[in-house]
Amino acid sequence: MGAHRKKQTHQHSAQHPRKGKPGTKAVVTRQAGLIPVSDHALIRFLERVGGMDVESIRMSMQMGLSRAATVARGMGDANFVIKIDGNQYVVRDDIVTTVLPGTKHNVLGRKHSSDDQASDDQASDDQPGYDQDGGN
Repeated sequence: MGAHRKKQTHQHSAQHPRKGKPGTKAVVTRQAGLIPVSDHALIRFLERVGGMDVESIRMSMQMGLSRAATVARGMGDANFVIKIDGNQYVVRDDIVTTVLPGTKHNVLGRKHSSDDQASDDQASDDQPGYDQDGGN
């Protein structure tokens, strides 16, 4: 008789390859019949196959967020939310961990999924917010 296999969904957490700090984990979801793709592989695909300059994007974000981050650090905060142009940049342990869109469309004109935002919304709970001009 043939063996019956259960459909399984596994989650594998791995330390973030660049940061190596606790709390910065990538989650890979495994679904039956599909090979998981890590966040690292996805970024490398965008960079190497899609031709995106990921490091320029990273530098642009860092430069755009630095003023508000300096204000938050000056107040002794390492966990906070920076609000710029309606978008929220969630910072945990002094690292930007996620970005929540402030409008229904992103810069490419695509609609955001409410399911995607709902899971990220929990990330900003109970964290102080800083506007780019330094206000709350």
